[in-house]
Amino acid sequence: MVRRFGVSLFALALIVVGSPRPVPAAPAAPAAPAAPAAPAAPAAPATTSVSIALNWIRNVEFGGIWAAQKYGWWRQAGLAVTTRAYDFNNDPTVLVGAGKYTFGFQDAASLIIARANGGVSVRAVWASLEKSPFAFITMPNSHITSVRDFKGKRIGYQAHQLYVLQTMLSNVGLTLRDVKPVVVQFNPNVLVVGRVDAYLAFINNEPIALSQVNHIKVNIIPASNYGYGFYGDVLFTTDAVIRSNPELVRKVVAVMDRGWRYALAHPDELARIVVPAYDNSGDTVAQQAAEMRAMGPLSVAPGAPVGSMSAANWQAGVNLLLKYGQIHSAIPANSIYTTQFLPKM
Repeated sequence: MVRRFGVSLFALALIVVGSPRPVPAAPAAPAAPAAPAAPAAPAAPATTSVSIALNWIRNVEFGGIWAAQKYGWWRQAGLAVTTRAYDFNNDPTVLVGAGKYTFGFQDAASLIIARANGGVSVRAVWASLEKSPFAFITMPNSHITSVRDFKGKRIGYQAHQLYVLQTMLSNVGLTLRDVKPVVVQFNPNVLVVGRVDAYLAFINNEPIALSQVNHIKVNIIPASNYGYGFYGDVLFTTDAVIRSNPELVRKVVAVMDRGWRYALAHPDELARIVVPAYDNSGDTVAQQAAEMRAMGPLSVAPGAPVGSMSAANWQAGVNLLLKYGQIHSAIPANSIYTTQFLPKM
């Protein structure tokens, strides 16, 4: 399965001028928070249309949306929700920033880049993944199980994500000069056939596919263990929508949070909901269930429950992107996110 791209400078340029992812599941971690059972919600007329641009295909990664559809929680809130799967060309920040979609999903780094470099007035309102799913994977008998083991090795990364490798190396006192960086495409076969010694992947994607399809149990080296503290997926909208319809934002966040918590607590059920109704990529129910389970540990962090965000985390992300030249100038953390719509715990 091909993995997603981040924000491109070309896409940002479009905004400025005004136009319009084959090994075990993720390492053990704190269990996802308990979610309520799924009673049938009373039917209610849809009164407001909401469109959501996704940063990946329709699969369990957006389980909150599908759970809410299944059990009528969107209808109960008076919302009619439609989604747009990522087409590998149009970044959600571009689509939402141009007003073509009401909400979008994107990783935190891409959101910062879009706002800092392209001046796109997008703002995160909820986070589904408190930890980034980025990880380097290595072959089981490679003896490469930590970033320190990267020294002198061929490290495969996608061209626009060099800063992920730089961040992880810096965390253990290494630099790019200590490794052999290799630009690769979105296919882990380069690792399997030995063209690279480590490959940049997503915890909830390539390791699972490699395990279930190729029967290879790769080593997983999470970026979040080595200084890469960005949120994974965040739900965002524009400043204009927040100003003009805060109650809509509040409703969407509340239903998304309820649906995501249910999905985390019921991964097998979610997989059966998604395959094949939403995911037509060829993944099996078993693969999607494994991916859903892999996201449980990523959805929480110490002191950071599902959905939560902090100024310190966002500011650290801004500083890191500035350090590695991904943004031209620093922007304040409070311009990128808001917690005003998060459900009260």
